[in-house]
Amino acid sequence: MDHRERFADRIGDIRARHPQLDSHLAAVWGDLNPRNEVYHGTLLNCLARTDDIAQSEVADIWSMFTHQVLPTMTVPDRVIRSAVYANSIALLAAGAPQDFADFVDVVEQAGALRVASIQSRLDQAFGSQPGLPLATALTRTMARWNRVESLLIDAGRSPRGALRGAQTVYQGAHFLLMADVTPGQSAPLLHSADELRFLIDHGNVDLWRRQLSAVAAGPWGPHGERLLKFAEEADLPAVKLSVEQAIRYYKKTSEKAEKDAVAREIHELIRASGVTQRDFARYIGTSASRLSTYATGVVTPSAAMMLRIRRTAQALGDADNLGGEATAGRRGRNAPAPKFDPPPQSLLDDLDDDAAAK
Repeated sequence: MDHRERFADRIGDIRARHPQLDSHLAAVWGDLNPRNEVYHGTLLNCLARTDDIAQSEVADIWSMFTHQVLPTMTVPDRVIRSAVYANSIALLAAGAPQDFADFVDVVEQAGALRVASIQSRLDQAFGSQPGLPLATALTRTMARWNRVESLLIDAGRSPRGALRGAQTVYQGAHFLLMADVTPGQSAPLLHSADELRFLIDHGNVDLWRRQLSAVAAGPWGPHGERLLKFAEEADLPAVKLSVEQAIRYYKKTSEKAEKDAVAREIHELIRASGVTQRDFARYIGTSASRLSTYATGVVTPSAAMMLRIRRTAQALGDADNLGGEATAGRRGRNAPAPKFDPPPQSLLDDLDDDAAAK
């Protein structure tokens, strides 16, 4: 039985009980690509429970989703976004075992970061009040590790599979908290464990993201360490774990941004020097292949090498502006060599070999 046959009965049953959903079901039926089976299955699981969701506290959100948001979605955005929105509303409505199982399947298909990015748009899509109440409620629902693990067992997962699934759901809550964090966004910093506990118990995603923005702006700074200290004093191990993960994540992203910035600067300095990359490598006393790793960001040069690159680029640029011999040296193979003559490549190769041996 292929995926179309598996979905046929379910679509027919939903259409019979909820004729108002006919256009949505027709769209699903017309786009039953096997690669999207997880997303379509998740959406259908939610549409089949329209009556139950319509009697929950998020009934208005569900009605808006089926009557306003879903009809305006366009392909290919519709496929994954409709599944994530429907699943998120279902999690808020009841958080049934199947809803958490669907969430795990969607994350495994699309990736946690992409799912969190879509979930982070819930309040904007449904016109919620300030403070991101939908994202806040969803984060709290997903962060209840023990309950989620138990529900996944009820959904038919093995104990080991339920544990992995609960980890996936918790990680999803963590990424949802970190979505849309703006480094350096102004916010009153916390000063005690009591303030942290109050934020966790009574605050919202927007306020928590403002704390994370200080961590993102300076992941090696003191604010992250203070949050870890407060979480330990308040006996909030889950919060401590989340902060630790945030610090590691922002350190990695900062390091990557710094490496990329250095690579861009080196590339620009070589271009501005007026010589070829191979010749520039000889001017700074390294090989062309090593300079290439600097210019592409594969390797970050030492502070001393970076200083040498800047000084060399400036010297070559100054010589060019003065119309000196360096300019002639860059205009052709037969032109006189500049006074700042690079060492022969054979010597550089020997030096690199010696350095590697040490």
